[in-house]
Amino acid sequence: MVASLEQVFRDQWGRVLAALIGFLGDFDLAEEAAQEAFAVAAERWPADGTPANPGRWLVTTARNRAINRIRRDRTLAAKTRLLQVPEAAEDPMDATAFPDERLELIFTCCHPEAGLGIIDHLDLDDYHYLHSTRGELLRRLGRTDDARDAYRKALALVHDDAERRLLNRRLAELGGVVSAG
Repeated sequence: MVASLEQVFRDQWGRVLAALIGFLGDFDLAEEAAQEAFAVAAERWPADGTPANPGRWLVTTARNRAINRIRRDRTLAAKTRLLQVPEAAEDPMDATAFPDERLELIFTCCHPEAGLGIIDHLDLDDYHYLHSTRGELLRRLGRTDDARDAYRKALALVHDDAERRLLNRRLAELGGVVSAG
């Protein structure tokens, strides 16, 4: 059987390859499909016998393999496009504005003493979160008088009732006078 497959390979390789290149228009894909068809023939022909027209069998098998590969490649490309995440677009930000999360992150990541130094240099006296954060840092450092002053500044600037209650509670914990509201 090996001898007959070798003979078919010598006789049919050029014809099979030419037929596939004409059908597929891609030399590399045609060559790979022809190689696969001959590999399948080497597996099946010893058990099933050599077909009546081995060249046609090889072209049909190779063509079907190539079509399946093209379909798989297209499906893979389509699914890969579905998996691609669009690039995140950054929101334009005013250079003078500090989103609350960023300012909080600065104070969370910094050593308390370094955070206080940053606060002193920001010059944001009308920003109540700044004073509230400063008060929290000072409270944790045990500087209660400075913490009370910072909470009072924050209370003077805050407009939200929930935040006002939180600041009053912090001030009361420090033994400060709680503002009405």
